[in-house]
Amino acid sequence: MGQARDGSVQNLVPESGFPVWRSFPMLVAYVVTLVPFHHGAMRHLDVTYRQAGAPAVREGALLADFFLLFIEACLLLALANVLVHSMQAAWIFLALFALDGL
Repeated sequence: MGQARDGSVQNLVPESGFPVWRSFPMLVAYVVTLVPFHHGAMRHLDVTYRQAGAPAVREGALLADFFLLFIEACLLLALANVLVHSMQAAWIFLALFALDGL
């Protein structure tokens, strides 16, 4: 396995065994963001495409939803890789919320 990146989630507790406490608020923000995003995405797909009595959707809507949710997942992965660097994480958070607002 490769070595973890400098700012990734894996480095919140480095080999020294002492947590990087200044990054703990970013970890909490990440988890508090990740859970509702995942749950909301699954709920949206379920209600839109699986629930009986749902209104008809346009052709290609499922593919568009997939791509938007995939890009959100990529942003969440990028966020996990820069979690220790608060300025980079803030920009990714902004991009994630802007995309979700779309």
